[in-house]
Amino acid sequence: MTNVLDLLTDEEKKEIKTRYQERIKTTSKISSKPKITPEIYLIAKFGIYFGWEAVRDVLNDKISLEMMFALIEGAEKVYYSQLCENTRGTLWRDIFYSKNGFEAQKSFNTGTEDWRKRAKMEV
Repeated sequence: MTNVLDLLTDEEKKEIKTRYQERIKTTSKISSKPKITPEIYLIAKFGIYFGWEAVRDVLNDKISLEMMFALIEGAEKVYYSQLCENTRGTLWRDIFYSKNGFEAQKSFNTGTEDWRKRAKMEV
């Protein structure tokens, strides 16, 4: 298995290091919190879905970069599917107790369109 950093060229590594140092300098003037790099953001997102051991496995090259991306994509599809189902249950409760059932259905379809697209499975 390859390390994420091994996939980068020397020039890309230098660019990341320079970008990090610039962020530290500018954020120390503005705030005490450093900004997060895209690389760290992706690993953190992976950790939210799969926990610290999964992050440690990525850092120790036990999980490939391709597998990490595939697992993140799958976890997001599951998340958005569950979000749609939970919202659909709330909708039917609202329709049952309201006089404007058609408007609630139309509003629901419009409001959840993005979630339904994200949750769509491509086989």
